[in-house]
Amino acid sequence: MEHLSVQEKIDMILSYGENGKNVEHAVTLYVQRFPDSVRSLASFYQVLSKFTTNGSVQAKKRNSPKTFTGVNNEIAVLATVANDPHVSIRHLSRDSGTSQSSVLRVLKRNKYHLFHLSQHDELQGNDFQNRMTFYQWALQQM
Repeated sequence: MEHLSVQEKIDMILSYGENGKNVEHAVTLYVQRFPDSVRSLASFYQVLSKFTTNGSVQAKKRNSPKTFTGVNNEIAVLATVANDPHVSIRHLSRDSGTSQSSVLRVLKRNKYHLFHLSQHDELQGNDFQNRMTFYQWALQQM
C-alpha cells in the first residue's frame, strides 16, 4: 500500500460514508475532490479494513513487551556476572532462560562489556636461553 497521510485516510473514510458505504462511488468522489491524489480501489479497501479493525486511521503502534528485562531478572544477570566475570553470554542466557539478545541488552545498559581472555603465548623451558642468544647477536650487530 502506498504511503498515505492520516488526513488522506480520513478523507477516504468520509467519502466512503457520504456515498452510502459504496467503495466504487467513494473512489469516484475522492478523485473529484482531490485530483492530484488519485487512489486505487485496493488502497480504499485496505484503509477501510484497517479502520474497521482498529477503529482508527492511524498506524497501530507495535508494542512488543520486553519480558525479560525486568528489574528482578536484570539483577540476577548482573549478580551472576559479578560473581563470575568470565561467564559467557550463552551460559547466562541458558541459566536465566531468556534470549541472548536480552542478556546483551541488560549488560549494555549497565555498561558491561564482556570479553574472554585467551592466552596464546607461554614460556617454554629454553626461552630464556634463546632470548639471551638473540640479545648477544643484536649487540654484535651494533
